[in-house]
Amino acid sequence: MKVCSGSYVTLGDNCLNKENNIMEENVIGVMTGFVRKGREHSVNELPYRLYSRFIVFTYPLRKCFKKAKIKLRQILKK
Repeated sequence: MKVCSGSYVTLGDNCLNKENNIMEENVIGVMTGFVRKGREHSVNELPYRLYSRFIVFTYPLRKCFKKAKIKLRQILKK
């Protein structure tokens, strides 16, 4: 999510909380591409870059909705 001086801020798939102060020596891999429906894609392609920016930009809103969903499930269980 963010590159800081000497560390990173990351957010895993489907997670609510960011992980702060991830040191470079703790990074074991860097995603450079992915395969979808049998086709290889680079993270440098414009559609992926737009998608990733959208995900980062909407993080606060998605976090709010996810927390509300969890609370609603807890209320409905009672």
